[in-house]
Order: sequence, then C-alpha cells, then structure tokens
Amino acid sequence: MISFRTCVICRKKMDRKQLFKITKYKDHWYFNPDDLYKGRSIYLEKDEQHLEKMKKMYKKFNISKDDLEIIIQEINNYEQKDI
Repeated sequence: MISFRTCVICRKKMDRKQLFKITKYKDHWYFNPDDLYKGRSIYLEKDEQHLEKMKKMYKKFNISKDDLEIIIQEINNYEQKDI
C-alpha cells in the first residue's frame, strides 16, 4: 500500500519517498528523514523551488527563522550524502 502525503507548498499528493518530512517536537521544528520524532509534521517536495518558497512562507507554519535555517542546512547535507 502506498501512503500518499500532500506537499504544503503546491498541495500535490505524492508518495512519502518524494517528500521531505519536517516535524514539530518540543516547540522546535526538525528535519525528520528517518521518523525519529513523532508529532505534528508537514511535508515538502524535494525541490529547490519548494525550499525557496518555504523560506518565504515560514511564518504560516509557525517555524522560527533559526529552525528553518537549520532545517535547510540538514536537508542540503542529507542530499549531498545521497549523491
């Protein structure tokens, strides 16, 4: 069974493997590729354009700017590790 999730930026339904998972845990947001944290989560398509849009829309999801910068660094490190 394929579990579909919705990208918060473009609202397209996709397989979980095509999305980044960002989870709120103890009042902070974390990049959560391995489901380490359980809590409120949002999904973001694996695309540079979506990361740029997220930088502009971070207040909509109550993400602090510091948390967002850390998340983007972790995503970039995670992508480089896969290459």
